[in-house]
Amino acid sequence: MAAWSFRLVGTEIKAPTQEALAELQDILRTACAAVAPPRQLAPRYAACRSVLLDSELRAALPGFLTQCVSLQRFCDFIQLLSPNTAHRLAFVERSFDGCRPPAPVPMPRRELPPRATPVPPPAGRIRDIFGDS
Repeated sequence: MAAWSFRLVGTEIKAPTQEALAELQDILRTACAAVAPPRQLAPRYAACRSVLLDSELRAALPGFLTQCVSLQRFCDFIQLLSPNTAHRLAFVERSFDGCRPPAPVPMPRRELPPRATPVPPPAGRIRDIFGDS
């Protein structure tokens, strides 16, 4: 099992937490589509869940993650929620919306006003600088 370590720096989510979140979401998607959860995913579910519950994301995690201590419990919960796989997948996706960083806000383009006809420099000033040619 991989050793996970992270620390909070400002509001930045450190890489191991992001990796655990991404892996957990993949496991949950697999479990939503399966009749019975693959047994080999159970230890990874427990490891990812542990990392996330100990991370800065704890307050943003969906409630079912604290209640479903095992992958089998999650499968029982999600199958009771809806018999439709698409509904279960949509529920899981919506549940993690609070854990994703906000989308970057595009900076508005600053349009410069169209320029009127260019004003040539005064003729006398050019001669002062360059002399008569």
